[in-house]
Amino acid sequence: MVLQRTVAPLDARRAHIELWQRELEHRDYAARTIALRLTALASFYSYCENENLISRSPMLRVRRPRVERRSPRTSLSRGQLHDLLAAARELGPHAHGILCLLAFNGLRISEATRLDVDALDYDGLFPILHITRKGGRPGVAVLARPTEAAIIACADGRSSGPLFLTRSGTRAGQRSTQRILDRCAHHLRGHRTRITPHVLRHTWTTLAIDAGVPHDQVQHDGGWADPRMLAYYTHNRDNALRSATHSVAAYVLSAS
Repeated sequence: MVLQRTVAPLDARRAHIELWQRELEHRDYAARTIALRLTALASFYSYCENENLISRSPMLRVRRPRVERRSPRTSLSRGQLHDLLAAARELGPHAHGILCLLAFNGLRISEATRLDVDALDYDGLFPILHITRKGGRPGVAVLARPTEAAIIACADGRSSGPLFLTRSGTRAGQRSTQRILDRCAHHLRGHRTRITPHVLRHTWTTLAIDAGVPHDQVQHDGGWADPRMLAYYTHNRDNALRSATHSVAAYVLSAS
């Protein structure tokens, strides 16, 4: 099915949008992709309506595909993450340093790549990084000792400039980090889809919960303002070892 004519955006009606939705379905677009595109359209027409460019949004009563309120991205297992970091170490300090920060602190890639060497500081005995969160909010990332060592190796005695560098000496970004992940992915145990920086954020969230870190602490350290986002990112909830039955049974049976 192919639409035979185009319509100017401000002249579109509900029927045009529903035909376009059917065409996307016919092309085997994922339900989540279609839902996101319709959401973007709804925002656009809402803006146009508020600015009196149209009298009524054509998105009214358009039924969007129902998708699970949970990211489809998978996370790595403990063993796979260990393999990934071991492979990154072989690529040099900057590759190892940025993956340590993403894996052990769950930072967004934008938060990690904008860091300068002077971001490293100490809160008493604890090494920290002063970071800029999503939306420009200031934040602090406490570093585990292995991450501290990796960060110091990246700084390499420098007092200014980007913390993470590419091989050409420029600031590392999302593309260069993705190239590191692509090279390291071949060393992982078990077949999986492409690993992205965001997959490491999912992995950090899942492993933190598995390790028994309280949800409010995971939310704080992950930089989420809305606690509901934690459920969106968390995977492995069907793991039998995490079932509440173990804690409840032990609590009840230990009563005197």
